Amino acid sequence: MSIEKILSIVAVLFFFSYFILFLILHFKKTGYHPIRHAVSDYGVGATKNLFLIYAWFSNLGALSLSIVLLNVKDRFTISASIPILIILMVISRILMLFFPTDLEGEKLTVRGKLHYLFAILAFTFSYMVINRGGSHLKLLEGFGNLDSFFYIITMISSISLGAVIVTMFKPLRFIFGICERVFLLSINIWFIVVSIWFVYLL
Repeated sequence: MSIEKILSIVAVLFFFSYFILFLILHFKKTGYHPIRHAVSDYGVGATKNLFLIYAWFSNLGALSLSIVLLNVKDRFTISASIPILIILMVISRILMLFFPTDLEGEKLTVRGKLHYLFAILAFTFSYMVINRGGSHLKLLEGFGNLDSFFYIITMISSISLGAVIVTMFKPLRFIFGICERVFLLSINIWFIVVSIWFVYLL
């Protein structure tokens, strides 16, 4: 079994664990509402440690997949820009973890502003991965069967990201949480499906 196949399996396991912890966080009695509150709110208070594990599962899964993409880019004619964008996304996410968000109703601090900055970068790179990655991969040999998936998941991520931007401001702020969750789930669904596909191809 090649190292690339092993890393693809590892990526699948990390993303699967991410989805499990995503559910666990939402079943915890935190007082946060999935429609209103941001996911990063779980990174403050009693669920901080669980949130960090949840975040790192996704980060490590993405890094594993980026290594696979770098290693097989010549074999599958994959643009190096895709794994590079994934790495930039992960770096932004890691930096974001060092600056926990300010909770709703609290005064905006320098820490909170830095959190928003890195969150914007992370979301931007995430969308670029989905948009460029899907458009590129679907044209390559072995990925044709994912054409419909790439189209649908790109549409979902585009619409949900637009909704995230709009709902950052009043009067739609009360549905920010659900828009953000749809976007985050679409990103990680893309990652786990591509990882599974590499397990199949390799």
